[in-house]
Amino acid sequence: MKADMNTVMTPTQTVPRPAGKKGLIVGIANEHSIAYGCAQAIRAEGGSLAVTYLNQKALPYVQPLADGLGAEIVCPLDVEQPDPRTVRRPRPITESRC
Repeated sequence: MKADMNTVMTPTQTVPRPAGKKGLIVGIANEHSIAYGCAQAIRAEGGSLAVTYLNQKALPYVQPLADGLGAEIVCPLDVEQPDPRTVRRPRPITESRC
C-alpha cells in the first residue's frame, strides 16, 4: 500500500510490551543518547534493565542515568576488548553482577 497525505498507516501486528522482561542497554553516553531514550521507554513499560558503559571515563555520566532508570546491573563493556573470562566461559547475566 502506497502512503499519501490522506492515508493513515496502521500496524498489522501488535508490539509486545516489555513488562516483566529484561533488557541490556548498550550505548548510553549521556541524557541525549538514543539508547537512553530507549531505556526510558522500556522502564516506563515495566521492563528491567542492565546498563553498560564504555570505560571509567564514561562511568560518571552513565551511573546517574542508570540509577535514575533503576538499572539492576551496571557494568563496563568494550566490545573491542574481549574479556578472556567471558570468551572462554560465557555465563547468563543473572549469575554475574559485575
